[in-house]
Amino acid sequence: LAEKKLMGKENYVAPRFNKRSIGICILLSIITCGIYGIYWMYLLVKNTRSIQKNTDGCTGEMLCLIFVPFYSLYWWYTRGEKVRQGFAEHDYNATGGGVVYLVLAIFGLSIVSMAIMQSDFNSLKAETHSEQRSSFLFTIFKEHKGFGKQILLLAKNELIKTYKGAVIGPLWAVVKPAFTIFVYWFAFSCGIKTLKSVNVNLGGLEPFSIDFFTFMFIGIIPWFFIQDGITQGAKTLRTNRQFITKVKFPVSTILTYTSISRLYVHIFLVAIMYVYVLFAVGPSWYNLQFFFYCPLMFLFFLALSWSTAPMSAFSKDFESLIVSIMSGIFWLSGIMYDSYGFEEPVLKYAMLLNPINFFVNGYRNCFLYNRPFFEYKTELVIFIAEFTVVFFLGIFNYNRLRKKLPDVL
Repeated sequence: LAEKKLMGKENYVAPRFNKRSIGICILLSIITCGIYGIYWMYLLVKNTRSIQKNTDGCTGEMLCLIFVPFYSLYWWYTRGEKVRQGFAEHDYNATGGGVVYLVLAIFGLSIVSMAIMQSDFNSLKAETHSEQRSSFLFTIFKEHKGFGKQILLLAKNELIKTYKGAVIGPLWAVVKPAFTIFVYWFAFSCGIKTLKSVNVNLGGLEPFSIDFFTFMFIGIIPWFFIQDGITQGAKTLRTNRQFITKVKFPVSTILTYTSISRLYVHIFLVAIMYVYVLFAVGPSWYNLQFFFYCPLMFLFFLALSWSTAPMSAFSKDFESLIVSIMSGIFWLSGIMYDSYGFEEPVLKYAMLLNPINFFVNGYRNCFLYNRPFFEYKTELVIFIAEFTVVFFLGIFNYNRLRKKLPDVL
């Protein structure tokens, strides 16, 4: 309004820029076989016109881009230069330029040019806004920038705080899992007496039997981390509300350092389990796959907490719902039985949709089956798809709710 008044133009319209998550745009373009990419390109064309304060329609320009050969090369160079000049007028430095966009377009990498241009527009504030908005996709990562040492220190303090005042201290992290394992072993091996061994069917190989305790022990260790990652992860923001309501603190780092503190406990339990594996099964090069499955498990349930923690902060009913369904999730996951062993094809493939099975079977691949993680490609592809959905949904929910958290808490 101030610029309008100074310029004395009654018909002045401040430019508005279409800001989009780059990762989601690329993902949707792939999923829709390029259809969403055309819409994304249309938004970028509108942005290039807005930066030049051109309010004319862009239908003709889009038709030329789609149907006229080599017009896209001309477009990327000329519009790239105009966007760079427009950014300079706004006191911004554009990452891309006409030459960069032209070279990428020549080599068939127009989607990279689109991502660069979108990133530039995401960082540019419209003249009607008083604050610069961060890129939707990278908000969480920007909050972590420069907080590495603090996150590790807070994770250590979180672990100390959890067991502060207890006589045996951190050993309680072992006592509860050990008692749980003993109860399940006693119930099934000594009480019901139906599970002295487990028949495992890995598809291409002949079915074979494994001692039930060894089978259960290796499968239940990741479950302890998963269970705490889901239940405690959902409660994290409500439990640490002082960081949100009383001080200015990057909220997403709270979810990270509490997850790291649980990871410390998990690594300690894995070390104990591995001592048993060395005597019961023996060492193997496949044990190194732990360094693939463990970080992936950490990232998956951290990304899940980006959705569940803000939602639980808004609704205690949602938090109670998560706690109440954990027992059912345990029995629907292949922790006490072989999830590959179902004869019904529908059930067998349905079990692959449970991401917990991926990690439970993954740990058994490492320490029991001696099988590479890429051997069962269907399971791996399904998990990657689920992880992608959880990751981007977590970013969306976190960005949607984080600014309202101080008022809610």
